[in-house]
Amino acid sequence: MSRIGCYPRIPFVILLVFAAAFLPAQDEGAPESPDASAGDFFADPFAVSGEEENATDNPDDFDSLFEGEMLDFAEQTGDGVSPEEELLSAEGPAVTWGGKISGSLGAELTWGSLWTDELDPWDPDSQTLTPSVTSDLFFDARPDPDFRAFGKLKISTDTGAGGLAETVNTAALTADLPEGWTREETPEGDTIIRDADGEEVFTVTAEDEEDEEPQTGTPPGISIDVVELFSDFNFDKRFFFRFGKHTIKWGVGYFWSPADVLNLTAIDVEDPTAEREGPVSLKAHYPSGLNNLYLYLIANAEAKPLEVAVAPKFEFVIGTTEISLAAYYQQALAPRGVVTLSSSIGEVDIFGEGVVTLGSDRVFVRESRRLVSSFEDPPEELEVVLDTYVVDSIPFLSATAGTRYVKELEQAELKRAPGSLAVVGQYYYNGEGYPDSRLLKPAAFLQQNPEYNGLALPEEAQPEEYESPPDLSFGDLSSWGRHYAALTAAWNNIFESDVSISLFNLTNLNDLSGIISPSVSFTFIDVFTVSAGLRITYGSKNDEYTNPASLFGLAGDSDGATAAFTLSVSMGRGSF
Repeated sequence: MSRIGCYPRIPFVILLVFAAAFLPAQDEGAPESPDASAGDFFADPFAVSGEEENATDNPDDFDSLFEGEMLDFAEQTGDGVSPEEELLSAEGPAVTWGGKISGSLGAELTWGSLWTDELDPWDPDSQTLTPSVTSDLFFDARPDPDFRAFGKLKISTDTGAGGLAETVNTAALTADLPEGWTREETPEGDTIIRDADGEEVFTVTAEDEEDEEPQTGTPPGISIDVVELFSDFNFDKRFFFRFGKHTIKWGVGYFWSPADVLNLTAIDVEDPTAEREGPVSLKAHYPSGLNNLYLYLIANAEAKPLEVAVAPKFEFVIGTTEISLAAYYQQALAPRGVVTLSSSIGEVDIFGEGVVTLGSDRVFVRESRRLVSSFEDPPEELEVVLDTYVVDSIPFLSATAGTRYVKELEQAELKRAPGSLAVVGQYYYNGEGYPDSRLLKPAAFLQQNPEYNGLALPEEAQPEEYESPPDLSFGDLSSWGRHYAALTAAWNNIFESDVSISLFNLTNLNDLSGIISPSVSFTFIDVFTVSAGLRITYGSKNDEYTNPASLFGLAGDSDGATAAFTLSVSMGRGSF
């Protein structure tokens, strides 16, 4: 559904770029631009070293604790040279090849009946064993100072799309159902969950089941993904361009980044350092001292010419504070205005983002005037009838603010990687969220049973200009609340030892549900890292984070809280 009836104001954006031609060009030896890591006042402390320049990883760094390993810390790259100067004066071999490889074997035990008499610590609800080998391969070709080509492949044995959909589908296929409930296989290969009265409660389609492995296990397959593939070039050493598929760093947030509207996937709050997929785009960049003007043009396959997304951005520096102003327009989506800020107070970094959208891309729900009794033989699970609707003319505000502290600890003898301490905290206001979780379970039911929409009418009762109400997706059930907070802390090489610890906490401040994950890892023989961790959810039943499966009636009489114990061994890790 088109939310704006007019075409993009492309002439205005072109005018911004044209005006940049009258700004002074960056002189040789000028201070580094904010795009370079030395001028980036909020470089990700847990990111891969040299991410912006696509450098190889440092094998002595350590990865995210939430995957069974510890956290990565970014290193400064460059020697006071701006990205464009590095491009134009690159020395060394014309083509560089490299990458990294890592392997792990992980086990996970999950319990879904915490704080009840049904909890049996010796009988988990599910058990999984996951062997994994992952490798990143890249090439960086610079045949002449004015041109660069870069590409990166990810080869992995990991399977599953993750997220709420996979969590619920897995529970539907493996969890113990309430007494009297049944699973029914259809000729098409779908799995239907029925309650004790025979009413359909949940359906897992055959396509969703393809990722489910038989209980005996199967050898994992290999997937190959093109993560990045782009070229860098310039005009008159004043305007710099990048075209191709690449990740775009727009926001400054760590757990949430409402300003990052260009990448194809949002940040995973439980794995915020995971690499995300970027679009195919043209980036135009005009640097002027410490200030930068950007223009992004993003096109999808089979899109019409006027459906190209347009996103200008202006960055400027005041003292030690970097500020950016940006906008995003795509004909079928809600337009956005963005502001970000990053600065520091002593050794503590602070950051913030604000986003205003005209309308929303989300499908909302509200209680319907229609009664449950108006449906013929309504199922017991239909507690409240909901309408779905979209908003295309009301502004929404989302904002986030946070702080981080990273400290490299001194050691008497550097026989191993130096110890380090990192703490990151962030608050997120989700302007498109709901004030409570009262409608979350009815919305989950409606997502699986769209025929019970309060605005849905049988074909014989539809008026001439009738439009079917929009359907809910799993994405519309995510980020349900309006206020969130997250905190992570990691201590690497405690007291000059090979032990590292970490703690993560995520809370929906509206319904007070959340996730807490303590972890510990130990490295021995320099090539093996053993990690153990807990993932405990808390809150009332049917809250956002307590247990997503309970929202769909798949948790039986459980109070909803869950616990998972993970143990993994990482080995054979290194860069080349």
